[in-house]
Amino acid sequence: MHVLARLGALRLSGIFGVLTVSSLVGCGDRGSPGSAHECAPSCQASCGPDGCGGTCPCPDDRVRNGEGTWVPRDQCRDTCVALGWACGSLCGESCGECPTGQRCVEAFCEGKAAWFATGSTEACRLRLSVVRTSEIGGRYFAELEVVLDPGEVGPSLLDLHLRADAPIEVLEASLAALSRARGAKLVPDPDGNPWYKLSSRAVRIVSRLDPAARDGLAIKLVLGTSASETTRIWIERKAHILAPFEADAALQSCAYEAPVAVGL
Repeated sequence: MHVLARLGALRLSGIFGVLTVSSLVGCGDRGSPGSAHECAPSCQASCGPDGCGGTCPCPDDRVRNGEGTWVPRDQCRDTCVALGWACGSLCGESCGECPTGQRCVEAFCEGKAAWFATGSTEACRLRLSVVRTSEIGGRYFAELEVVLDPGEVGPSLLDLHLRADAPIEVLEASLAALSRARGAKLVPDPDGNPWYKLSSRAVRIVSRLDPAARDGLAIKLVLGTSASETTRIWIERKAHILAPFEADAALQSCAYEAPVAVGL
């Protein structure tokens, strides 16, 4: 029996003052072992529902694609990056775990995360900050800045993912004048935008740099968000944000994924 049915039964009990155990148990409930209302799973087809709220076992060579269909592993072409999935399993591969306090709902992390630092934010070479915000017509517009400080190993490439706990719209992405003057370039998507939209809550920014210059980088982003609640935005922690490996390894010891808040 569905949760709504349970709640309906409870509400009726409050009105009429009558509540029986049998009114809350049906075939959809597994019930207690050996009880008269125990649900017996029935698996007439692999990977489908078992009639008791569970799922029937799937063959080892079957995986679930982006549409939720079980297909042979060698025919599954979807990837977490291409579909912008932040969590869950796609084509047999993990798309990541949600921060503490959140849960994975349809490939996105829902709820307010219990954020915590995994390193020293003061010495972090890569940072995300809010420059200014404004509210127009029931929407928030925020100018954000991504800063990469110079390091001992000059990176040739920056590839980062920005994620949010609510839908965001990228309106602008540009390099600071000094970064452009020193040879940095944003890599456009197939439509010519200097960002890649991974999903309604995720965007990818790619920039090439001159490793010989050992310079830092500053990127300005203008985003639109809902004004109904605070939106948290962060740099996703992942390996290979910088290339080569030596530049990236030095970056991973600090908490660059600390979120910023836009809105209320």
